[in-house]
Parts: sequence; structure tokens; C-alpha cells
Amino acid sequence: FPEPVFNENNETQNLFFLHGAFHIYKEGDIVKKVTQQSEKALYNRLEEIINNEEGDIVCVFSNENKINEIEGSEYLKKAYYQLSQLSGSVVILGCSFSENDKHIFDQLKKSQIDTIYISSTEKKKEEAYKNARELFDDKNIVLFDRETISYEK
Repeated sequence: FPEPVFNENNETQNLFFLHGAFHIYKEGDIVKKVTQQSEKALYNRLEEIINNEEGDIVCVFSNENKINEIEGSEYLKKAYYQLSQLSGSVVILGCSFSENDKHIFDQLKKSQIDTIYISSTEKKKEEAYKNARELFDDKNIVLFDRETISYEK
């Protein structure tokens, strides 16, 4: 099976990796996603991509100048600008509320999102709620315990 190709004109995609991910890569001018298509492990596929001079992982590796890296990638740029176009609810997993992610929070503030669900630990829920409230004063904030998330059936 061929690996799925990112199409920046696709209006139905609703899951983006905002700073990229190891399973998203660029081959020439085409952005693709590694899927489980064979017995080959992900790290073997990544090694092939990295060793291919036409291949490059789509991922922001720096904590500084993230916007520059985002603007240089059609996938990341589409994901970034889609944030301001959202409405309804959004789920955030693994948020530290750090200053180097301000660009993401600013895009969410521009959106028509009314409720933001944020994963937190029991120990840090008060701090997480305070940080979220400061960032998103006009949104409904709902925290949920990340320890209870399961991907098993």
C-alpha cells in the first residue's frame, strides 16, 4: 500500500501534529505519513527516510524560532492556520503552557472554540487550570486526568 500523501486543500482533515511528528515526512515536495504497511518497524522506516537524500522528517526540533520552521513547511503551516479556524471543542494532550508555545495559544484564542479539554495530572490540576484560565479567559476549560486515558479496547 502506498503511504498516505498530505493534501493541503483537504478540508476534512481534523487531526494535525502541530509541531510535526516522526511518522510525517517529506519526500521531495510531497508530504507523506508512515503507516503500518508491512512487517517493518517504524524505526527501520525512519532510517530509510533519513538516509534518502530526498527525505526529511517533518518536525520542529527547536524551542526557538518555531514560527520560522512552521512557515517553511506546508504541512505545519496548514496545521497552524487551521487552529484559528476551529469551532466547537478542542482536546489538548500534553500541554506545558510554556512561552515557546504562545503561537499556538494565540491561534486558539482567535478561534470560535468554546470548550477546551486539557489533560492534566491530579497533582497539577490547580496549576493547569490557572494557566489555562489566564490564556483562554473567554473559553470553557475542562481538565481531565491524563492517567485515566487508555488506548486499549
